[in-house]
Amino acid sequence: MLGAFAVATAVSLLLTGCPISGQTTKTAGQTIVKFFGAHVDEFKDLDVAAAKAKVSSTVDEGLKIAVVADARTAEVNAVYANQQQDEAFQKVCNIAVDFSAPTYSADEEDQTEAKKLMSAMAGESPTNSVKQWSERVVNAYDAVWGAPDAQTQAQLKLLRDIEVFGFQQAYCRV
Repeated sequence: MLGAFAVATAVSLLLTGCPISGQTTKTAGQTIVKFFGAHVDEFKDLDVAAAKAKVSSTVDEGLKIAVVADARTAEVNAVYANQQQDEAFQKVCNIAVDFSAPTYSADEEDQTEAKKLMSAMAGESPTNSVKQWSERVVNAYDAVWGAPDAQTQAQLKLLRDIEVFGFQQAYCRV
């Protein structure tokens, strides 16, 4: 039962946008990460192809909202203007996501790159959505490593892939 509780807690934290530390990452304004977080329950029980399509269409739907698209564009342009943030950002954009439960050979390296982005974004406003989503990605990796059993870890890896793929769809296609 502890395994089910751990999964439920990790899923809740990932889906609500709250990092494991318990600090909230919700913002007062409309952002793509907030929009995505509000729709992430829709990805449950989908097969891989459907999950990828739903993640992509959800991001696209959110970016149709002018204030969301404008905020995303401004934040990405600010990241490009900061060499340290841009280097870390590009590496997260290049993480290979295949939505398979087996461990990738590059998992630890990918998690390290996500942590570098989160660290590079640390000085940004708490409302910065790139910062918020980088925290979500790091938390998703942490949840996988902290899983109590193989079945739970497999479920959390799929959630991690949804977070990484969502980040890439939201920010890396500008």
